[in-house]
Amino acid sequence: MASKAGQPHAAQGVFDGMEAMQVRPSVVGFSALAQSYAESGDVEGAQSAMRRMLDTGIQPNVVTYGGLIRAYGKRGLFDDMAKVVNTMKTVRCEPDFFVYKNVIEAYASGGLVGRMDKAFKAMRADGWIPDSDILNLLAQGYASMGMIKEMEGAQGELRRIKGWPREESVRACALAYIRHDQFYQMEGFVKSLGMKRIGGNLLWNLLLLAHAANFSMKSLQREAVNMWSARCAPDVTTFNIRALALSRMQMLWDLHVLVQHMRAESVRPDLVTYGALVDAYAIARLLPRLPEQLDELDMADTIPDVRTDPLVFQAFGRGRFHAFCDAYVRSSSTTLVNYSTLTTAYLDARRTSGTSPV
Repeated sequence: MASKAGQPHAAQGVFDGMEAMQVRPSVVGFSALAQSYAESGDVEGAQSAMRRMLDTGIQPNVVTYGGLIRAYGKRGLFDDMAKVVNTMKTVRCEPDFFVYKNVIEAYASGGLVGRMDKAFKAMRADGWIPDSDILNLLAQGYASMGMIKEMEGAQGELRRIKGWPREESVRACALAYIRHDQFYQMEGFVKSLGMKRIGGNLLWNLLLLAHAANFSMKSLQREAVNMWSARCAPDVTTFNIRALALSRMQMLWDLHVLVQHMRAESVRPDLVTYGALVDAYAIARLLPRLPEQLDELDMADTIPDVRTDPLVFQAFGRGRFHAFCDAYVRSSSTTLVNYSTLTTAYLDARRTSGTSPV
């Protein structure tokens, strides 16, 4: 039908023709027409269809209201969506599970966490049990606002119902812990998920990051060994989490071993790896030995790239060399600058300023 295809004016023409032939449209037809107007963002058209429906003596049902709510939510018309929910309560057409789910999803996607939370509590009060999708949305929404207690509550309930945590939900929770410097809590959160294969190495990398950010080097090494024992192949983020911690601690020999391990695992270094080496030798005032170490990477003529998970930068920030490279490329007439050029420019800037250029 035209209304289902998102063509409200074509559907309206069909309705007008039916009435001219004295054929009374059904509740299904009116519901589809109102929803079609709502999906196109025509609030007045949707309201007109609802009034016309009532004028013919047909009462909207939960499917009618639910279709409007879903359509308004997708269009970001949150106030209009809320009015429909209130209308349902006024006419004693109680929202069902799917109505609440659509409302919560709409508010979560719109970043309206307060409204999302209120809708969830109303859902609970009406006796509906949230499913895995809803709990993931709740955890993600609470995390975005730094509501750690509520976030953990949603994740805890997700575990109790044996629901599957979504990658975006896990990432949001991890980011909330990182921003609040709660790395011990992040470790517990990751372990509570049972080290499932979510987003490739995401959980293993988050576990390593929790230890690295606290510079718990023994725990970091232990979990790295556990990861390899679990036959989980490390990626560039896995190595760079360790590289950044080793760099800050000036553990130069361990950095050398890490680079050798990357080569053995056929993992190609990126700008973060390279920068960790440069920063470590700069902080240790051993720059004369740096070229020898960089030769191990064999990247002098390579154009830099960054393949490290952005969550790592939330915990560690960018290194000095990394920050310098970003600024240099922005001010350069070309973005095709290799590592050799960047390193020379960085060292020249250090010599000119007598200290780090960043």
